[in-house]
Amino acid sequence: MDCFVKSSVKANVLHVVSSGNYKQWLKSQPAATRHSLADFKPEPSHHSRFADAEGKFSNAVAVTHDPPQLYDLSALPMSLPEGAYRIAGSLPPTTANLLTLGWALGAYQ
Repeated sequence: MDCFVKSSVKANVLHVVSSGNYKQWLKSQPAATRHSLADFKPEPSHHSRFADAEGKFSNAVAVTHDPPQLYDLSALPMSLPEGAYRIAGSLPPTTANLLTLGWALGAYQ
């Protein structure tokens, strides 16, 4: 499928965080990230791009329901700038399957 990348070496980083874990996740991020996301409302199915330590907007955070739902990431393929994205860290396999299916459905045209 064209909506998935074969290699994530140069991919933008997508942080997938549940609404209940967002505050804890944000506290663990560098100052530049916390500053970039100061006005972001962490509601399920919302997302925001943010600057890294070098000031490049190559990262994004997507907030999911708790537990995640199929369409939590479905708006991202059409909302984020064109490019390759990879999920930061790892997700349980069932969650990863659910969210990537939602991504694929959102990319379908």
